[in-house]
Amino acid sequence: MRPALLIDVSGLDDDWVSSDESGSEESDASETESGSESDWTEHTDKCNSMSVSSADTGTDSCASDMSVTPLQSTASETHVFFDPVKMYKQLEERMSASMFDACGLEPEDVPPLISIFDEKVGRFTVAQKIAKKLRTTESMLSLALDTIRLTFFADDKVVAMEERTNASKVSKLAILMLESASYNDHEDDLVIKEVELCVEYIVDLLERKKATYLSCVKAAWMAQNIYSDDCVAKMSEIDALLKKKLVGSRGKTREAVKTAIDDYDKFKQLSLKEKVGVQKLLRQEPLTGLEDVDDGILKLPILPQYVRDLHLTKQESDEVARKSMEALAIKSVNSVCVDASDLISKCEKTLKDVKSNAFDLAAAIALTCGRRMTEIFSVGKFEAVEGEERTLAFSGQVKKRFGSHDATNFVPTLAKASVFLDAINRLRVEKSCTGLSNRDVNLKWSNSCQSAARRLLGDDGHFHELRAMYAVIAFNATLPHSYSLNAFVSRVLGHVGLGNSLTYACINVSNLAPAHKFQWSYLNAYGAAPSPKRKPLREVIRK
Repeated sequence: MRPALLIDVSGLDDDWVSSDESGSEESDASETESGSESDWTEHTDKCNSMSVSSADTGTDSCASDMSVTPLQSTASETHVFFDPVKMYKQLEERMSASMFDACGLEPEDVPPLISIFDEKVGRFTVAQKIAKKLRTTESMLSLALDTIRLTFFADDKVVAMEERTNASKVSKLAILMLESASYNDHEDDLVIKEVELCVEYIVDLLERKKATYLSCVKAAWMAQNIYSDDCVAKMSEIDALLKKKLVGSRGKTREAVKTAIDDYDKFKQLSLKEKVGVQKLLRQEPLTGLEDVDDGILKLPILPQYVRDLHLTKQESDEVARKSMEALAIKSVNSVCVDASDLISKCEKTLKDVKSNAFDLAAAIALTCGRRMTEIFSVGKFEAVEGEERTLAFSGQVKKRFGSHDATNFVPTLAKASVFLDAINRLRVEKSCTGLSNRDVNLKWSNSCQSAARRLLGDDGHFHELRAMYAVIAFNATLPHSYSLNAFVSRVLGHVGLGNSLTYACINVSNLAPAHKFQWSYLNAYGAAPSPKRKPLREVIRK
């Protein structure tokens, strides 16, 4: 059960909440466990005012454990429940009225919110005028409104996982956009109590740290490929600067300018996200070789100011760091105990059984090689190493720094490499990922993989835990060697530095039988894996 969201309902309309008087502790317990859940199932009565498709995922949903624990009044024992359906309908009316009012229209009846995309004010629709006021586009406004709506139904079984993900990524940006309309354009409060609760609700629902949440918002914005107006003008200025340099230049200087023009043309063809990545690398190495041109590229205001402002304050950053250290300290003294040989034996049996369930097979593969789900199903490339029955050459790591080479990492396997390769080939034949992105793979099979992990590890198991268990078991299985635990974990999981390994090392291994220990000779021959080398910037933009 996730932490309950305790909502201050003072000042809200009565029909936003439902109340029930209780006279006994027994009634209290019943209300908490069943009454709140029934309130949440009212989500199926969703209004159809926004053009967002919904689909039944057919997978296990967390909807059943998303009920909100009621507030309890010590005086009257009144239980209050957050009713997202009624709440959203009123919010929708407020948003519609506010947007029409901002455009100078006062219809007798509040129009449906969807009508802002059809109703015209002169030559433009209401949506186009509002988008212009917010310095964005009509499509982004539509996305913002859709995600606010989806926020209220984020745990509904009929809302597809993909839509829940989109809602989490851009709801905050949507709220900021709507706040901008309220503060700058009219007196009516667009940012009302419902919207504030919307933000609280989605953050609490997904249990995201604020830093991660804001990072997701920026990523969602960059995926739209919408540039600030200032950026377009500044990019034209760089074009003019390069043309000016070319005029009258000769010899090597002229060739250098031509190369810089070609580099800049390649830069302009990159996606918005890639351009931001190049800007970060420009702080460390030049791109065009012309200082004033590189400086101009570095200072391009690619993101609008209100997106650039989405970051933690120093005080918030310090608080996040403090909480992270506290959480890691608690995790470190409450490490997970693993019966290593029992786990390895189960996984070996699954790997060899041609009739194994595909997702049980994926869990066994994860435990024996430590790779992520998308690496196992799709992008990872695994090859045998000659003369090494316990070593694989792995490439295709999904999380690597922008601009870095796709390095090959040599990793130990807790089962024989030949058995592992046969198993992963069977899995990929049965669960083909042709045409699927990494995100599609996660959305399609994450619930099934989680279920398989619980069958292997117990009810509290998670698929990603198999990665940590693999690393620590492998450390113990390959002793003696000179590596510390953190260095070994970082080495076999492909981390750039030792910092990430601290979280993965909170595992205690017991009952590791001699049959499951082996000398990993490749470790001594290969040594410490170097951090993936970054490509030269020119190579990055010419991909």
